[in-house]
Amino acid sequence: MSAGIRPGLWMGILLSGLVWCGSSPEGPATTPSDEPARPVDGSLLSYSPAVVELSGLLTVQPEFGPPNFGATPEVDAKLNVPMLLLARSIGVRGDAEDELNSETVTGILKVQLSFLTSAALEGYPPLVGKRVVMTGTLSAASLGTHYTPVVMDVTAVRAFE
Repeated sequence: MSAGIRPGLWMGILLSGLVWCGSSPEGPATTPSDEPARPVDGSLLSYSPAVVELSGLLTVQPEFGPPNFGATPEVDAKLNVPMLLLARSIGVRGDAEDELNSETVTGILKVQLSFLTSAALEGYPPLVGKRVVMTGTLSAASLGTHYTPVVMDVTAVRAFE
């Protein structure tokens, strides 16, 4: 396990996709590269269960969390939220049959990341500030702790080659 994260928090991190303060980003601040997110043909991606691969700059963004998400900063949790900054915008096609993922979203340049496997969770901290490729599924934001319109449930992460 990574230093700075208490063992009891692992389940909460896996379920929410959040990284608590103490696991700060490393490396210089950079901007997304010119490498495109996949697919590059301009077509819309699909929500879960379709598996997608996105490339971009892995960052960690500070956000306020419960209980009041910034309305009472002195008592609200301070969270470091993993994000993928895309070099080119993507879109995700809604599914009218899926209540959660019914809306099509376009112009996406930033995707919040939620790590579903311990390997993905443990593999991402050294890659913060670097270009990466994330594999996983997409879903519409549905929780107060979702800070982007679309969230990626990450199953694998690797450095961009």
